[in-house]
Amino acid sequence: MKPEVLSKICAQVSVYFQKAFEQNQINQNLRSFDTGKFANVLGYHAKYFFAMAYFQLAEAEYKAADKAAKGIGRAATYLKITVAKFDEAKPFVNALGGSYKANFDKKYSEVVALKDKCVNDNQTVYYEGEPEAASIPKPNA
Repeated sequence: MKPEVLSKICAQVSVYFQKAFEQNQINQNLRSFDTGKFANVLGYHAKYFFAMAYFQLAEAEYKAADKAAKGIGRAATYLKITVAKFDEAKPFVNALGGSYKANFDKKYSEVVALKDKCVNDNQTVYYEGEPEAASIPKPNA
């Protein structure tokens, strides 16, 4: 499946979880359900899937830049945004722990490693400027 399609799917799933999380915060009974763990699950998935939407695009940018030997600066910016989006999910996943945290930590380390490799490649091989984060298109749902 194309990365753009996967990104849209992840972004749409994120929207659904975000709406569920917001509705959960309104209802006191739902907020306290399972000692608040359910709310953290919803919030975590909202942030995680949005980060994954960026990751799909970032990984595709990196592969295309690596193959074409240009565009690595743009890929580096995408990966930096991706790491920032994953950082937004950390408070939720730290509260959840267990398998959620194990899965998150594995994916987070993969993303950080790819970002570090991309930035290093750009600083040692390509020497391209990195565009501002505001100029990078957001994943659409």
